[in-house]
Amino acid sequence: MRSVGEHVVAAVEPAGAGRWRVTRERYEVGLSGTLRSAYGPGAVGYHGISVPSEGELDLSLTHTGGSLKLIFFELDDALDAGDYLFYRRLSSGGSSTVDLPAGDYLVAVGDYYLSSSDAVSGYTDGGVASRGEPGDYAISLAESGFWRSSAEAPGLDLTGLGVTLDASEDGAPIYRIVENAGHTLTLETEDDLDGYVGRTLLGVHDLERVEVSGGGALSFGRDRLRIADVADDLVAAGASLDVLELDMATYAALAQTSQAGTVTQARLPKGGTLVLGAGAADFDAIEVEALTLLDGARLTVDDVRVAGDLTLRSGSVLTVDAPVGGSYSPLTMEIGGTLLVEAGARIDLDGKGYGPGEGPSPEAAEHRCHGGRTVAEARCEHGDYRRVDEAGAGGAELAGGGRGTVTAGAIVVDGRISADALDSPSARGAGAGGAWHLVSSYLDGTGTVSAEGGAGVTPGAGGRIVLELGTAPAATVSAAAGTDTDLFDGSGAGAGTVYLETADGHGVLTVGNDDQRSVAGGTTVRSIGRHRIAGVESRGDGTWAIERTPFETIDLRDRTAHETLPTFHRLELDSRAILSFRIDDAASWTQGVRVFRNDGALDVDDRVGIDGWEELGEGRSEVEWRAGAGSYIVAVGWTELLDSEIVAAFDGTFDDADEEGGTECGYDPELERDPCGSSGGGYGECDPELDDCGYDEEMYFDPPSGCDPETGYCGDASEGAGEESGCDPDYGYCDGPNGRYDLRVAERAPWTADEPGLVGLLVDLEPSDDQSPLLEVIGTTATALLVETEDDLSSTVGNRLIGTRRLDGLTVRRGADVDFGADRVVLSDPSALRVEYGSTLRLGDLDAATEAWLASSPVEGIIDRRVP
Repeated sequence: MRSVGEHVVAAVEPAGAGRWRVTRERYEVGLSGTLRSAYGPGAVGYHGISVPSEGELDLSLTHTGGSLKLIFFELDDALDAGDYLFYRRLSSGGSSTVDLPAGDYLVAVGDYYLSSSDAVSGYTDGGVASRGEPGDYAISLAESGFWRSSAEAPGLDLTGLGVTLDASEDGAPIYRIVENAGHTLTLETEDDLDGYVGRTLLGVHDLERVEVSGGGALSFGRDRLRIADVADDLVAAGASLDVLELDMATYAALAQTSQAGTVTQARLPKGGTLVLGAGAADFDAIEVEALTLLDGARLTVDDVRVAGDLTLRSGSVLTVDAPVGGSYSPLTMEIGGTLLVEAGARIDLDGKGYGPGEGPSPEAAEHRCHGGRTVAEARCEHGDYRRVDEAGAGGAELAGGGRGTVTAGAIVVDGRISADALDSPSARGAGAGGAWHLVSSYLDGTGTVSAEGGAGVTPGAGGRIVLELGTAPAATVSAAAGTDTDLFDGSGAGAGTVYLETADGHGVLTVGNDDQRSVAGGTTVRSIGRHRIAGVESRGDGTWAIERTPFETIDLRDRTAHETLPTFHRLELDSRAILSFRIDDAASWTQGVRVFRNDGALDVDDRVGIDGWEELGEGRSEVEWRAGAGSYIVAVGWTELLDSEIVAAFDGTFDDADEEGGTECGYDPELERDPCGSSGGGYGECDPELDDCGYDEEMYFDPPSGCDPETGYCGDASEGAGEESGCDPDYGYCDGPNGRYDLRVAERAPWTADEPGLVGLLVDLEPSDDQSPLLEVIGTTATALLVETEDDLSSTVGNRLIGTRRLDGLTVRRGADVDFGADRVVLSDPSALRVEYGSTLRLGDLDAATEAWLASSPVEGIIDRRVP
């Protein structure tokens, strides 16, 4: 059927003789720029466009160079090859057309032979032949005539159809079209239509009766349909009726009939009271005065707007469409009155997040994370406990939990509001819990609100829930990880977060894991850490950049460790840092790293960090360690060595100099040479003045600390002491060979440029002063935090900055393990800190008042302070 569609009214004007000319809003946008080069950076221009409604766009080009290519992509968070749609090539002064549905797009403009992969990477391939030239360009995208005009296509135009000029009102007047052009309608009426500018016009088909039979398919496009006589079998078996929406009276009458065929409408009519009975209904959006779902009703919808109350009776379900790969449908609900979910009813976003193997980041997808993580060392959480912006990552086979936002006058839940991941049927891993953001005066009832991970042998992590309420919730709220169905493997995932926003904005954070054992740091909160301030820069308008002092990378090449005699290196840290240790070119035996505090008297109690992850030679060449400021000793050697053996082997000598050789011969750092070799520390003639060391010129080693090639014994050959086994004269050592290695110790940057996860966090630039102000982070560069203050921060250079989290309350319960990194946590009420037995809180330190309160009222769980 011919259809008018839905459009914004741009203008109305009298046309005489009781007629009015109505012009619809026309989409038009200009894209201009300069291509700075034919190849490389500057060779591609990027433009975002937002198309309000489906239509045909005319393209035209003006370019001071040659021909250009326009590549169209869907616009989302991260441009990739999967966003590619199509391309158009244009010569200067040329034109083309494109058909685009409503939505957001990215247009890449470049050389005539620009490829989609080049457009994604941001530059053209220098090896590709090109006829394009640098220069200015101007591109016009303008909507073509949407309607066939009465003059050009009589009989195919809109003459005789009805239209309302206010689609938001179900009972608004309907006017008849007497003629039309590509963008204008001429209506016949004595009414004054001036007041309709800016409102939405909508085609309306007003019919006495409709019958679709014989397998027919009748579509009214994007128009509204009104049927006066609604009866059974209006749509016969095998037939279908498709329409944008039915008017409220037609919809209510149709709901009381039995239709053998299929009736599809994109959305429900606006206004009125709607009651949905048993059966499935699927809509893009609903906007009504009141809505009730009866027992057996299943409503699938993304956007729900109810002026009054929304009631889900027992046995009813409200949900969204299932995800398709990396695309999911978030739920938005705006309820002016009360949202009531009766016992046995549910708002169900279980498995409506990211699909299997998908997630908001590669790390989240791989490890099935959201508010928590599934592997201790994986940095895969996404979002922040203060806000909800993503769904849960999918599992190996089934989807993660969805994402929903509900705003209501009041919320009463005796049933379920859930965004859980689906349970895994195998050992391959369940997905992560989803997210809820609930805004209401209160959350009452005996039911549950959840965003839990999926259960399984390898369960998924918990999601995120943010509550903006006038009071604490009465209903049960949980973002726990999924249940670990293999109770003996200890692979419990990390819990998600539940955050109750309070009037002062600090909020109450609760992390609970439903009595499931969490991996260490299973709920890691994004942190700023502690850093020495290297410099500050005023950027005007009260904005300051705070530069941190970076860690100087240690890069030692071609070093040697013996299987039973480790090598030692110094490590000095001015500020807390996350360091990565990497060993390359390791020996055949497994080399590893141990770290000790350097307090001047090394013993086994000085061992710190990297517990359980020392081995770097068997498929694991790199490991991370969170280190505090201080002096450390790094030992490299065989992983089977005991700490006591490493301590006993340390003689105060470090292998940190650039010289090579001399290590096997007892290089003396004070003499800066090997006393049994040349003054440069290498191999050579034994110094006659120091020949009492027992250096063997043939074997290039000192027999008392090596082996005697004549006797094959370890130890001093003159005394004949030592053991024969394990003496290897080829290497000059006892008990096995030595091995060459490269050691690199580097800092993982604590933040990146333009990192949204740090915006809104607080930083203390003078932590020694209890009264120093906490400054809010408004942005980041690769090496600096940006803050706003009218104070002069010049005096803070040289201080240590500390990331700070302020909360009104913090609860860690039921097996959760929460990690704030090296940040300080400040509590408005110290007594509002609870760490239950079996749960762990890890952080830099607590504020002084909370520490004082804990001295007299200790918690039952563990508080692990990284800063004494």
